[in-house]
Amino acid sequence: MLRYITAAVAQVALGKESCVYLRNLSAECGGHTHRDITRMCFAEVGIDIEFSGKDKYEKAVIIDIDDDRIEELGLDPDTFRFGETVVRINEELSPPTEPEPEETDIVALITELIASNILQLKGSSK
Repeated sequence: MLRYITAAVAQVALGKESCVYLRNLSAECGGHTHRDITRMCFAEVGIDIEFSGKDKYEKAVIIDIDDDRIEELGLDPDTFRFGETVVRINEELSPPTEPEPEETDIVALITELIASNILQLKGSSK
């Protein structure tokens, strides 16, 4: 699930998708909830999000943007708007199957996966 979330966040960060869809934000991966992992992934690309709502109505919106981080990653700052919904629940999704990462290295893994996904997606859009 970690690879799915990082790839989805990278697509939103590059403006290729408008939203990350997840089935269950309370599910765990590597000792963290999908909600926490999603928050960490968006923070890695310079976007702070806030969750609201409950169960299938839960969503996350952009509450702050780190312009320096956006520039450092070569992202288009016009892609993001405060208050924009970037995470929604989709109960129809089939959960991807992948081995769980070790709890101690999840932050480093998120950093690595986000950078890798952004580079790959930028290369494929040329």
